[in-house]
Amino acid sequence: MGTGTSFVTPSISSTIIIAGDFTSYNGTTRNRVARLLNCTPPTITGTTPNNRCDAGTVTIGATASAGTLSWYAASTGGSSLGTGTSFVTPSISSTTTYYVEASNGGCTSPRTAVVATVNNSPTATVNQTGNTLTVQESGLSYQWVDCNNSNVPILGENGQSFNVTVNGNYAVEVTENGCVTTSNCTNVTVTNVESISTINEFSIYPNPVADEHVSIHSTQGVEQVRIYDAIGKIVYFQNFNNEKQLTISLQNFEKGIYFIQVNKSIQKLIVE
Repeated sequence: MGTGTSFVTPSISSTIIIAGDFTSYNGTTRNRVARLLNCTPPTITGTTPNNRCDAGTVTIGATASAGTLSWYAASTGGSSLGTGTSFVTPSISSTTTYYVEASNGGCTSPRTAVVATVNNSPTATVNQTGNTLTVQESGLSYQWVDCNNSNVPILGENGQSFNVTVNGNYAVEVTENGCVTTSNCTNVTVTNVESISTINEFSIYPNPVADEHVSIHSTQGVEQVRIYDAIGKIVYFQNFNNEKQLTISLQNFEKGIYFIQVNKSIQKLIVE
């Protein structure tokens, strides 16, 4: 295994016995000596797997009781990919397992697996049938948004389908395993906007409005108010904190027909 007055062992993980021959000063006597080498390998005390959406690098980590951490692509053999308590993987497009070991004073721990997970972003395909938009992909999480208002989420519209009641451009955010994809915006011109029915979840007064202010009363509490003009353009938008009564200024509104949406209910509003 070697010669000389000193000998460096290969990497060991337990106590071993090293035996060696030596020749006495007169060159005639050979003796064998044995020495116990005590080796207590460090242990991996914790790991930090991680994940990302789609291809790219992933930062994973580990801790040890002592020594230096080295990272590998295989459970045994191979060259070290890096050292330290954290490791940035090369760009990967699928879930990959890496391995970490700790070395201290010539003693090495067994390797421990640490997983870098890659989740694929979902697709988001929207089909339109009349006034209804439907996501083609099923079994996921959905949030419909208003493209005409910086993709503001539409209150309560979290289903696979969205029945549009006001002209506009709409998209949907589809989420799977923490990865979000936003669909293209779809323009919807609602058939017979004038025939939208009044849902008695709120009342407005006065209506018609002539004094530049309108009061809203809701027994359920107001979370969101939108006002649309006759062609479906949003001319007012505001979130509220479940107020049951509030007043909105219509000072800059031109005379005409509008539609006021409180939460998910809509009524016609006339400004004189």
